[in-house]
Amino acid sequence: MTLEKEVRSFLNKRPSYLKCGPARIAEAINLEDPTQGELSKIKSIKKEIVKGLKSTSKSTSKKENTEDLHATFLRMAKELGYTKGKNLIEPEKPETFVMAESRRGTLPKPFKGGNPDNILVIGDLHEPFCLDDYLYFCREQQEKMDCGTVIFIGDVIDNCFSSYHEADPDGYSAGQELDRAIDRIADWYEVFPVATVIIGNHDRMAYRKATTGGVSRRWVREYDDVLNTPNWTFTESVELFNINFNHGEGGTARNRIKNELQSQVQGHLHSQFYCDFLAGSKFLVFGMQVGCGIDRTAYSMAYGKNYKKPIIGCGVVLNKGTLPIAIPMEMK
Repeated sequence: MTLEKEVRSFLNKRPSYLKCGPARIAEAINLEDPTQGELSKIKSIKKEIVKGLKSTSKSTSKKENTEDLHATFLRMAKELGYTKGKNLIEPEKPETFVMAESRRGTLPKPFKGGNPDNILVIGDLHEPFCLDDYLYFCREQQEKMDCGTVIFIGDVIDNCFSSYHEADPDGYSAGQELDRAIDRIADWYEVFPVATVIIGNHDRMAYRKATTGGVSRRWVREYDDVLNTPNWTFTESVELFNINFNHGEGGTARNRIKNELQSQVQGHLHSQFYCDFLAGSKFLVFGMQVGCGIDRTAYSMAYGKNYKKPIIGCGVVLNKGTLPIAIPMEMK
């Protein structure tokens, strides 16, 4: 297959990559050490496809003029014979459906249905510095535990370059890191198309920088707009079955259940992973730390190299909030 055909085929399958630079697209199609000419060719193809999408939008209704790339993909899929189910794209003929290819291989299909009273809690991702296998592990636990509700516990992106700490001069630039984070979040969004996302301290880095610079928040885009995840709900915390799901910046889950006498499920602390109960004469509450999915060898995690190692895992809360389980991931 020629480079042009390969790039066109890939971008048609994964339109979210149209937001990425040519180097990122080259990496996604496993093109090693691309020449400047190859990068220019990829850039030209991407530009042509984007121009074609805009041209198509202009010839349709005014409403379609405002649709983003995700909405364009849904519309194109429908035209190709797919039908839109409950927040998912499902083929009318499943046997002919081909899964979109990712740089991590073929992604698992979203888990349809599931008991909405069973909750999967996915730990800190810090994309683009998350372990590749962590997505598959979380998807496996979701089906195994029949979880119909999904919560990301915070810090889905790292924003290492935008940190208040010194940036690694050999690391990604701000634009490169964001491109890669959006790319990897696209995989999570494809596998978990409907979820609640707790906003972590790393997620809100852009807002913090805007505040430091005296920029009104009205100038800053929303999380789901930047990450192209319209069906994800971003919030500071959420309560289900009288359990508080929060990122964990207010102290450990073990201490907060003592102070607030309310069950807590948290992330934030990468090396903490447990489920503790606290009982009184008329109450029983628990505190759970769900670990994380980070790659501790990434340069963005260098600050913790002399601290406790992160614990890779996720959490589930079953039986309408009465059965919390912390599930560690087996490391290869």
